[in-house]
Amino acid sequence: MPLLPMYSFEIMRKELFALHNELEALKKKILSEDDLKKMNEHIEKIKKEIQGAR
Repeated sequence: MPLLPMYSFEIMRKELFALHNELEALKKKILSEDDLKKMNEHIEKIKKEIQGAR
């Protein structure tokens, strides 16, 4: 039995993609490349954890 219903994973996945799009929009404005790299690495790590939890 999964810890969370499948729809919860879909909601989290959609939120992560939305966050990624927002970060891309900010890329040219205020964040350094290093900050963006760290944020994207963190997002990728969370995506893998969500997929692994299924």
